[in-house]
Amino acid sequence: MGRITKSEAKAIREEKINTFASRNPFQAPRKGVDNGAAGRVFELMNARDGSTKCGVSKGKQADNYVSIIQPDGSKKRYELESKTNGGRVDEVIEKLENGRDFFVAYSLSICNKNTGNKPRETAPIICPASEFIAALEECGALKVVNGKDGVQNGIAIQVSKKSWFEWVDSYPVKWDRDFDYSWFDFVDA
Repeated sequence: MGRITKSEAKAIREEKINTFASRNPFQAPRKGVDNGAAGRVFELMNARDGSTKCGVSKGKQADNYVSIIQPDGSKKRYELESKTNGGRVDEVIEKLENGRDFFVAYSLSICNKNTGNKPRETAPIICPASEFIAALEECGALKVVNGKDGVQNGIAIQVSKKSWFEWVDSYPVKWDRDFDYSWFDFVDA
């Protein structure tokens, strides 16, 4: 079997996007229902048309890549981590602690009792991972996630924080998978 073509990969991605998008992202998790469906859709949609990405990345692997034009005019490719809503950020924190330099594309779309059961959405943003985590800390929007046994097993975004919604909504650099960003887009953002 040879390498997959870009058009084959795009068709596979579209099929998986339709599968995940058919799930209700606001439904509480239960057996057979994956409440991470919105994140999977967002990750797959972030792949450029010319990508051979076919599925959701496994842990500790880059979700996608983004090229950033450097101050000298050259392009540098960075890992891009796709996050949505109350997604887990422990791997983002771990990568930062290991000295990795990468970006986060984030989309917020929630509807729960904290929003009066009305959808609260923002345009997707892109920012350096270090700035993303610093903003979560500043807004108090990090929460400990416990496993079924009650033992802490990760850190996630607490989407009910109004200050977090306001930060994301006002962040000036909006995410567009086909846009070539400049390093200067993120200076004083």
